[in-house]
Amino acid sequence: MSYRVELHRSVMRALERLPARDVTRVQKQIDALETNPRPPGVKRLRGKDSWRMRIGDYRLFYLVFDRQRLVLVERLERRMSTTYVL
Repeated sequence: MSYRVELHRSVMRALERLPARDVTRVQKQIDALETNPRPPGVKRLRGKDSWRMRIGDYRLFYLVFDRQRLVLVERLERRMSTTYVL
């Protein structure tokens, strides 16, 4: 059974600003969350219910709601020293 993936508005805006080659790579990983929201290589953030996926220089932060079969993508950021500061 597949999950529904919803993108926060800020993620949609971030995707619009990325170079085309990066958009393709990131979108492919977002689409893959529909079938497996916790693929190998993702990490759960300490003290939070969020998960982090590495996609090259970018980090995708998302929540998984198993009962609703929903993945909510909260943030997409380029890896920098301030990426993990909320």
